[in-house]
Amino acid sequence: MARLKVKSFLADNPYDKIKRGEEHRFEGSDCSVQAVAIVCGVTYAEAHAACKALGRKDGKGMSTHLIERAVEALGCKTECRRCRDFIAQYPGVHQNLQSVTTHHPSRFNKVWADGKTYLFYTTGHVAAVVDGANGDWCRRNALRVTRIVEVTKLTVYKGE
Repeated sequence: MARLKVKSFLADNPYDKIKRGEEHRFEGSDCSVQAVAIVCGVTYAEAHAACKALGRKDGKGMSTHLIERAVEALGCKTECRRCRDFIAQYPGVHQNLQSVTTHHPSRFNKVWADGKTYLFYTTGHVAAVVDGANGDWCRRNALRVTRIVEVTKLTVYKGE
């Protein structure tokens, strides 16, 4: 199979911004903090603080449940989506696939470029997919996605 051409997040890859940012602690196992920052549209420091408030220790990962609680604490709503619903939209014989992988947003961009934001959970990793673009290192590795969560930013009515 030919190497995939990967669509980046418009011209700015949020993962690159986080890695270059001064507040990034260059700690290991911080994929959860990075994904929370990207899907919620906050800085790494704000996401780090939200995760730490829920018990995350520096250099350690987080459980799926706590990641979603951190996203909700930052003003977003999470809803689990079925992998099967996305696979059903794939072209031709690809509808027979049994699972979604982390490179599917690049392979089947017409399905994933729906203007929505998702968290892709794999075994031991989480990545953010924004409007069909996965800027994380896992995008070319075809990691099997075990859970897909749609993230929606809540709007607050401020009145007049």
